[in-house]
Amino acid sequence: MANGLNGGAGILLKGGVGLAASVVMVASAFGRGAPPKQYQIIPLWKHEKLGGRPTQANFNPKNLNQNRVIEHIKRPTITAFLPSRTANTRCAMVVCPGGGYVNEWVDWEGYKPALWLQAHGIAAFVLRYRLPHGGAATGKTPRPLLDAQRAIRIVRMNARRWHISPRKIGIMGFSAGGSLASLAGTRFDLGRRGAKNPVNRVSCRPNFMALLYPVITMRKSFTHPGSRMGLLGPHPSHAVVRKYSSELQVHRNTPPAFIAVARDDSLVPIKNSIDFYKALRRAGVSAELKIFPTGNHGFGLGRPGTQTVQWPGMFYKFLRHLGLVRR
Repeated sequence: MANGLNGGAGILLKGGVGLAASVVMVASAFGRGAPPKQYQIIPLWKHEKLGGRPTQANFNPKNLNQNRVIEHIKRPTITAFLPSRTANTRCAMVVCPGGGYVNEWVDWEGYKPALWLQAHGIAAFVLRYRLPHGGAATGKTPRPLLDAQRAIRIVRMNARRWHISPRKIGIMGFSAGGSLASLAGTRFDLGRRGAKNPVNRVSCRPNFMALLYPVITMRKSFTHPGSRMGLLGPHPSHAVVRKYSSELQVHRNTPPAFIAVARDDSLVPIKNSIDFYKALRRAGVSAELKIFPTGNHGFGLGRPGTQTVQWPGMFYKFLRHLGLVRR
């Protein structure tokens, strides 16, 4: 989450507002038709009755310096940023903005990273996920995780149409969005063969992860209290805490991860990143951890004057090391 540390005041946008006229809704994310044009919004749940209307925080290059914050997301979506045919690496990423599971910094940790990915030949899909309101403590899968899993399924199902390899679909998350991305990387299925809805027959396992100053644990000793409250509520059981502490859920099929954090992070202890990295390495999973001396929390694509500006290039090299990109 940017939490005001990104150098600009956020503009809060609440739910119940219609889509801006400048953005054309994709007719169907699942049926036949042309691929979405750049910067189009795709609903995650086409027929399900979720209530409400999409939250207005649409991509607009003139608004990116306003660092808009949205909350009360009732109709989750992904916004597609597709690269040009000539630059296309056939990689894709679902991008999860942070916000402590109480709101989402959609510009700073969503659209801006998506533009960087797009410029480097990686299709980006900015996720506007429903907020959990402590719902994970009920034992049901929290809504943000359902939305992240659904986003990966939809991207993979439409991979051919969007000129993406189904084996090159990753997830990127910032702060609490990093928590969500790590949950998607440790709690997934490979598709339910007999599912009535064809979307649910598709795997929701990401092929790789990028976690930026992530919240990882829900254990009180070194969690981010606001994110824990937002996800689990005030009095989660020990079993629920363990279930949503990603460092305790790593297994050998967890996808490779790139992690970047600043040592002087004043909001989320860097032990979150260190423990997750150690768990990945113990499981034999390829992982890279970059700890920058300064940059604090919420540095997004990188805070000017600090080494955090190097992480996007380092991440691209990580993808090259995995054989996912060539140039």
